[in-house]
Amino acid sequence: MATDGRKEAVESVVQEVRGRVADQVEDLRGWVESADAAIRGFAREKPVVALACAVGIGFLIGRLASRA
Repeated sequence: MATDGRKEAVESVVQEVRGRVADQVEDLRGWVESADAAIRGFAREKPVVALACAVGIGFLIGRLASRA
């Protein structure tokens, strides 16, 4: 009987955590979609600058990866 109470308590906590995580995932998904739209808009307006930024970021990531 005592284990049933513990099991229900654990299931309750798991459901609560699952709800919180789902909310945070939805918030993150919305942020990513808005960031994606902003980046795409910038790339359409200024393709040369966007390409230069991409090359620069790729260069920096390559330099950092070669040191590791």
